[in-house]
Amino acid sequence: RHHARLVVCLAATRSFEYHSSFEDDSMSVKTLIATQDVREHFERLLRAVTLPRKLVLRVPPRTTNFGLVGTAFDYALRFELQRRNPHAIVKEWAAEAAIDRVPKAAERLGLSTRGSRKVQKLAQDVVTNARAFVAAHLVNTTPAASDLATLATHSLRLAKLDNVYRAYRLDPAIDEVDHEDVPDVVDLLAIVPYELLSHPTIMLLNPTFGTYSDVTGGADADLITGDLLLDFKSTMTVVKREALLQLLAYLMLSRRAQAEDQAFPKIHRFGLYLSRQAHLWTMDAESITSQPGYSEVEDWFIQYAADTQMDPDLRELRELEREDAPRAGNKLIGSQRQPGRGRTNPARGGSKRRQRKV
Repeated sequence: RHHARLVVCLAATRSFEYHSSFEDDSMSVKTLIATQDVREHFERLLRAVTLPRKLVLRVPPRTTNFGLVGTAFDYALRFELQRRNPHAIVKEWAAEAAIDRVPKAAERLGLSTRGSRKVQKLAQDVVTNARAFVAAHLVNTTPAASDLATLATHSLRLAKLDNVYRAYRLDPAIDEVDHEDVPDVVDLLAIVPYELLSHPTIMLLNPTFGTYSDVTGGADADLITGDLLLDFKSTMTVVKREALLQLLAYLMLSRRAQAEDQAFPKIHRFGLYLSRQAHLWTMDAESITSQPGYSEVEDWFIQYAADTQMDPDLRELRELEREDAPRAGNKLIGSQRQPGRGRTNPARGGSKRRQRKV
């Protein structure tokens, strides 16, 4: 009977797209760190941590499309890191998963069925065209200025779809970009210290955290390079405290992912890459994890996230597998092999977003 419940629950989850079947505006980790409970627990560990201030702004923004350009830069930087590091592991783009969410986003915007279909076709074309260009870019050993401008243009379009995936925010003109934003992204790429963001063997671009991405409703970082976990920020002035809280959440998730799957990289450092200042800020993970009470805070956070962010069916499956584990020696879903498949990618886990090595 217990096994039957497990199979039914597992079958239900197989139809889910991406991290969750929730049709809300959940931002997973960002939602969690906005709650007073999480902030209070995290700040106990972060009291002595100060973020960088008074950095030189090397690339001022050209428009007020701050968030869009920041997301576009994230895409463009990952593409460039992948080009320079062919061993890097990447997964399906959030923009690709957004295509199926366009109809709901269009409905919220008040578009007709015909208008929704038109926008969804545009979204598919944006992804298809971007895929084709990126594939060629990855083997281009000396990209010209025009190539980088095209890369920036595709990244800006993908950023619009990223907004659809993460928050159902739809711009019907998905294929159009502000031409002032294109050189902005290109200029940001020009000042990246690529040698500091690269590693000869371990590079996970936009990694997830195995089962624990599902626990938090769908969490993904920007980069794991070696033992360093990074988030990219395109802020102009002071780095907000939320960025540090978000990093701590990722650190906790990475530790759980590594405990679940030994192939997942061990994180000894974490930090921020501030793109407009070309500044890399890092700190030792042990300065946080060695503090008295850290384990209790991590345990509390994982349980709190599961209770508030995890899809209910996945939550039930997680609990059933936990009950089965002492008897059968099973791991949580996401770390198991699927029939006919090889070893789970260390950054893939329970997430539906596929990892790929190009």
